[in-house]
Amino acid sequence: MSAAEAYAKRVIERCISDGDETIDISHVELTSISDATIAPLAGLAVFPTITQGVPFEQKDPTIRLFLANNRLTCIPGAIFNIEHLTVLSVRGNNLQELPPSIGKLKNLQTLNIGQNLLHWLPAELLDLMKYKGKLKTLSLHPNPYHQPLLGPGNVLQGQGGAMAIQQFFTVEHPCNSPTARAVSTLVAALAAHLAKMLLPSPLSTLLLLAIPTAVRAVFRDEVGHTDYHHELLGVPQRETTFFHRPRKDDPASLLYTLSDLGVLAAVNPGSGAVLWRQFLNGSVTAGGGLARAGEGENWVASALGGAMHAWDAVSGRNQFWAEFPGSVRDLEIMELTDKGRKDILALMFEEEEGTTVLRRLNAADGSVVWEHREVVRSRPLQVGTNVEKVFIVSLEGTTASYNLKVSVLDPSTGKKVDELVIGAKGDVHSEADIMFVGSNSAAPIIAWTDATRTKLRINVLGTKTRQEFSLADGTVSVEFHAPHLVQSQPHFLVQSRTKTGNRAEVYHVDLKTDAISKAYDLPLLPGLGAFSTSSSGANVYFTRVTADELILISSSSHGVLGRWPMKLANEEHNAVHAVSEVIKKSGSVDSYAIRSAAVTDTDDWVLVRNGEVAWTRPEGLSGAIAATFAELPDSEELAKTLEQEAHSNPLEAYFHRVKRHIHDLRHLPAYLQTIPPRLISSILGTEVTSKDGKLVRDSFGLNKLVILASRRGRLYCLDVSEHGRILWNQKVVDLAAGEEWVVKGMHVEEAKGQITVRGASGEHFVVKTETGEIMESKPAGSRTPIQSTALVDILGDRRVKYKYLNPNSVVVSTVDDKTYTLTVYLLDTVSGDILSSAVYEGVDTRKPVECAMAENWYVCTFFGQYSLQDSPTQSLKGYQITVSDLYESDEPNDRGPLGNADNFSSLAPIDVSTGIARPSVVTATFVLGAPISALQVTQTRQGIASRQVLAYLPESHAIIGLPRSLLEPRRPVGRDPTPAEAEEGLMRYVPAIEVDPKAIITHERDVLGVRQIIALPAVLESTSLIFAYGVDVFGTRVAPSFLFDKLDKRFNKVSLIGTVAALAAGVVALSPMVRRKQINMRWGAPM
Repeated sequence: MSAAEAYAKRVIERCISDGDETIDISHVELTSISDATIAPLAGLAVFPTITQGVPFEQKDPTIRLFLANNRLTCIPGAIFNIEHLTVLSVRGNNLQELPPSIGKLKNLQTLNIGQNLLHWLPAELLDLMKYKGKLKTLSLHPNPYHQPLLGPGNVLQGQGGAMAIQQFFTVEHPCNSPTARAVSTLVAALAAHLAKMLLPSPLSTLLLLAIPTAVRAVFRDEVGHTDYHHELLGVPQRETTFFHRPRKDDPASLLYTLSDLGVLAAVNPGSGAVLWRQFLNGSVTAGGGLARAGEGENWVASALGGAMHAWDAVSGRNQFWAEFPGSVRDLEIMELTDKGRKDILALMFEEEEGTTVLRRLNAADGSVVWEHREVVRSRPLQVGTNVEKVFIVSLEGTTASYNLKVSVLDPSTGKKVDELVIGAKGDVHSEADIMFVGSNSAAPIIAWTDATRTKLRINVLGTKTRQEFSLADGTVSVEFHAPHLVQSQPHFLVQSRTKTGNRAEVYHVDLKTDAISKAYDLPLLPGLGAFSTSSSGANVYFTRVTADELILISSSSHGVLGRWPMKLANEEHNAVHAVSEVIKKSGSVDSYAIRSAAVTDTDDWVLVRNGEVAWTRPEGLSGAIAATFAELPDSEELAKTLEQEAHSNPLEAYFHRVKRHIHDLRHLPAYLQTIPPRLISSILGTEVTSKDGKLVRDSFGLNKLVILASRRGRLYCLDVSEHGRILWNQKVVDLAAGEEWVVKGMHVEEAKGQITVRGASGEHFVVKTETGEIMESKPAGSRTPIQSTALVDILGDRRVKYKYLNPNSVVVSTVDDKTYTLTVYLLDTVSGDILSSAVYEGVDTRKPVECAMAENWYVCTFFGQYSLQDSPTQSLKGYQITVSDLYESDEPNDRGPLGNADNFSSLAPIDVSTGIARPSVVTATFVLGAPISALQVTQTRQGIASRQVLAYLPESHAIIGLPRSLLEPRRPVGRDPTPAEAEEGLMRYVPAIEVDPKAIITHERDVLGVRQIIALPAVLESTSLIFAYGVDVFGTRVAPSFLFDKLDKRFNKVSLIGTVAALAAGVVALSPMVRRKQINMRWGAPM
């Protein structure tokens, strides 16, 4: 029993003995809690109050159980046996499923399941809203709910039939549970059932009417208009990408991949849409990881680090999670077992103890069937299987002088039955020499090369002999392609690449003699080229992807079964590796259909169907490490003209400008032609795109470019006005396998239309922002953004507090692992002086600390302990955010030590009158309901609009905007604000900040792995442009003070124009009548 569960057990026992109906086990880092610990709560009894003269009456308990802000992955079943449970809060955990047993809690009145990882809700939840239950308060959000996959006629396709639903935004994710409900349908149903209940007050009615609004974080008509989202996975890896049929009785297959960022996903091969994805360890990896699927099975297995998972192949729901010491070196599926099921083999290496461990896991629940351990100083490589045996392949020896050791195990018991040493010592110099270890084959092989790539050595596992073959001159790399089905023929293909082209040889293995022979050669073709393997029964097919065609070949003979010319749309893809699916058409002897998913040298993932490109996914955008906004460049001719005018005398420049303006009149007809469509689009709220595809600035400053640098050494340019369309991408750095590019800075020179990118190794590049052309290197300039335009904060009594605005100040945070303390410093970067500091104790230093600074204030967030005012001896833990405002003086209307000094020097000592002054610091700390990261502050052009602190919610895969007024450290504590404070917008201090769904700027979008958020002011003072990058790319624009300088899309311009037109027509029609009446009055005789 863990320490956290032991604490929970003590709390439960105390509540039972005291008759306490409130059981608070929040913020104690619970990862699991057993049924035995929870079960005693079912017998909790309330001690009756005995009063003289009042008859004794037994009272049923009203149990309130709080398990919020822990790390629970499932709700223990014993909770659903607590008959008198009225309040249940599991907010802020890692729950992935709400069991249908929730329907047993007939007395439940309040349920909070927000801030978890729930993708669907059980139908039994609706029963608690009817006569069967008493549920009144239900908190659903935030959670990454899946939306159902719409079929023909707007119908949800389920395994048990079809049911009509109401469409909610855009539907992208499948939901194949027959009892699942769309979020919008569930909310509508909840509202309908709540409406039938007796509401205690008009406030409840208002809350009921607010339910649909709470679900929508932004206005519906802004979705897809003001924002854009590239839902990315990462570049697929060669060994962890495959086609797989998730249902045995369904011929349709899906495309699965584990990317180089650690994202496991299922992709619809027809459209390229992501059906589901899982971020395996929650942070970006540098490649690695394993993914496998058993033939005919409805699950997919994955491993990363020491954790192994099995996922439902259709829905992506977790079936089991097993974690062991060490790291997983290989993962394979046992296609044939004595239990009639397909189990998982996990090869692990515990490096500290030098122990190799092979475990056979039950694919149904992840339990260990058997375990084999070898405490020897060898490095395990891979595990292989055939019909009768399991093989562990290891490197034995010292660095640069290894030999291969093969341990042979019994698949039923895991006991070692033999051990073989292959080849001579020194045949293998490093792990990179091992090219291939086969598995699930009638004759699995191991292959390796020498350091010069001149010889290829192959051994059939289970034998001691090796066979040697010569490689072509100039070979720089070798790849193996072999089937992974036991019933497939023991054929394999060896692809060798040179600096200019690639070739291949096909080999056959004789099952009787274990002899390997070359069957035929495939010719040398230019380019990288890619091969892939697919099987159908015993038949094995090889697909060759070249720059201009797809070629299908049988493994039995060199005859070409089919050729499909590549029909590419104005771009060339050079495939690096690929996976293919081959289908033999019925009723035809030699007719085939083929689709290949290839990764190109531009880091795109392309699916080619019978030679035609079906879709392309720009996976190179994923794993971004730096980004910046850039203005749309002016024409070079205009830039040269303006530079010429700047260097001439005023009179000459004036006449030159007049001539230029006259010359520009030639563009007037084209401009007049654009007025009607712009006017119509303004009225209808649609968008107008440039017909010639040129980049055009807009008057509101919303059309920008985003230059993004990826970890793989590429630069990308995205057009914000075209919803993040990629304009160009350019390879600037060549990196070795597993190496990551580190960017230190990006600087845009707007006038020249150039961007300078500096790397950590001293490299820098100057690139044209419009075309991506690499120009000559040059040192980058620098600029200091405007931090604040308001020098003071105006108080409610009209006094002012002067902001401390030091452009040289930075915030630095440090942690001490021994004392568990966090220290936040405010430093002057010129002198190095510490301007202020704050120490926070009880901080979990294993969790990240994030800080951001803007104007005269900064925020920091961390995970640490805190105490309550009414119970100072009780220590709680949670995510906190601290806000500090900096002023020149503690007193209003006071400039502090510097007074009205004209200047100051950061180099002068602090105690000198002209030296830098220390600020007056006002700090407040709040408790957050969820962890946040990637802090950023919105920016506007003049600094008039209020600000928001933008942050990423890693558990909800969302971005939230926290209003600055909410994070105001001057909020009054323990009392209501005075009228003067209320006029400033100050609210009463409340220590807890909950995640409000209406503050989520990503609304329904599942934005994965955000690394950083950047903000840029638009010309409109109300608007700030936002761009977030990491695994995904997301962009939008926010208006913290709402749109006060631009008409909203929902403004009825047609009615306005119609009203003005009607008034104008009325004036025209009535004008003659009024004029005639006035004339008649003048000529009329007086009475």
